[in-house]
Amino acid sequence: MMPLIGVIATDHKLFNQFSLVYSMQIRKATESEVGIISSISKNEPFDWGYTLSPEWFTEQMEKGDEFFLLTADSGTDVGYTSINDKLSDDVSKIVFLEAEEVNNLQDSGFLHMLGVHKDHNRKGYGSKLIQHGINQIKDRGKEHAYFFVYYKNNNALAIYLRKGFEIRGVAPNLYGEGEHRILMRVDLAKN
Repeated sequence: MMPLIGVIATDHKLFNQFSLVYSMQIRKATESEVGIISSISKNEPFDWGYTLSPEWFTEQMEKGDEFFLLTADSGTDVGYTSINDKLSDDVSKIVFLEAEEVNNLQDSGFLHMLGVHKDHNRKGYGSKLIQHGINQIKDRGKEHAYFFVYYKNNNALAIYLRKGFEIRGVAPNLYGEGEHRILMRVDLAKN
């Protein structure tokens, strides 16, 4: 069996991916960086059919979202995530939600947004941002973290399932006709 360092050294693609993720940094974003976040959101691999302006991101910060930027080893900001202590959407719009789950929502944290620039997709950045958000929520003493995933975004669904999230409900037409979201939850005691 070849030692791990031998595998990394002989597989340049694996080495490059490993080195990129290893040397990245995540920092809290400031209001002066909303243009960067907006630019990343315009270049995500999943086409949302709309773009979010810097003003929209500033408004989210004013509502309590805490944003974090991921910087690659090249010094380029390639991804972002945001967390919040309250669900920003109306709970009554979520179907298949058990009464116990409604109680959990009161003392939980929320991964509100996450995006990685399409030129930096499939390098582990999304997974690192999810874990960073989970850790931030856990550090605040919360028991659960929730996230809404667009029902057609299969890549995101797969990542969240691998991270231990479970499907807890569905929010049909949450942001307009056909804009369905799946509510996912992870138990922070297990993560």
